[in-house]
Amino acid sequence: MTDPLHNRRERWSNAYRARRDSARERRTLNAAWKLVVFVIGLTVIAFGAFLLVFPGPGWPTILLGLIILSSEFAWANRFLDPVQRTTQRVTNSVKERTSRRQQIALVSLIIIFCVIGIVLVLVK
Repeated sequence: MTDPLHNRRERWSNAYRARRDSARERRTLNAAWKLVVFVIGLTVIAFGAFLLVFPGPGWPTILLGLIILSSEFAWANRFLDPVQRTTQRVTNSVKERTSRRQQIALVSLIIIFCVIGIVLVLVK
């Protein structure tokens, strides 16, 4: 049985690649594409920096901005590589230190606390 989500993701990915390849063939359109990606990426990074000062997910937002920039710029990818390696190393060490049962218990507790928090907010 084929997964409809996978097929949709595949279609979107192929459509994006086709548009991007078409834009690369035209010098002006390629420059405009890179400028739009640059502006969006920097905007997301600036918003992430704002969220570092004020309550919010600052670091994940900054990482999202780097991911956006790294889709077009090699220098942004160089900033992102150490973060990806560190994330993978931390994930592997957590997986090695905890058993499957502990991981399930931890995820279950997180879900329970989220549900309790949502219920408390909705009850007010």
